[in-house]
Amino acid sequence: MEEDSEVLLAIHVIRDLNPWINIVAKINNHEHVKVAESAGADQVVSPPSIGGRLLSMFADEPSAVNWVIRATSTQEGIKLTEYRVTNESPFVNKTLAQIRHEIGDKAKIIGVDTAEGFEKIPGDDLKIEAGNKLIMIIDTKKFIL
Repeated sequence: MEEDSEVLLAIHVIRDLNPWINIVAKINNHEHVKVAESAGADQVVSPPSIGGRLLSMFADEPSAVNWVIRATSTQEGIKLTEYRVTNESPFVNKTLAQIRHEIGDKAKIIGVDTAEGFEKIPGDDLKIEAGNKLIMIIDTKKFIL
């Protein structure tokens, strides 16, 4: 849907029909993101906000922007992914240093989502627990999830 008002109405209707469904909404105006969350969206993405941020960075930091674009677009062999750590995971109850040593050059951990919040640049001493999510850039030729 192109209009935020249509998206907000759809969120209300969908949430009324099924309170357990996961709703991911696209909102154009960043000022409407909180409204969409209040309406019942579980996740809200604002492509114009993301694009605007990248555009504003381009003049001073073109290599950083190019890295983001390449890392998040479809490329042969490279994938930005979320790995959910379970009790059966080989990474559970290990520090990031131990995990980084195990995965070597197959993947790079760039973030960790924990019960306490999101760690954007996690340190080596962070202990990974079941329920955490590792945000990684992986080499799909070397790393199988």
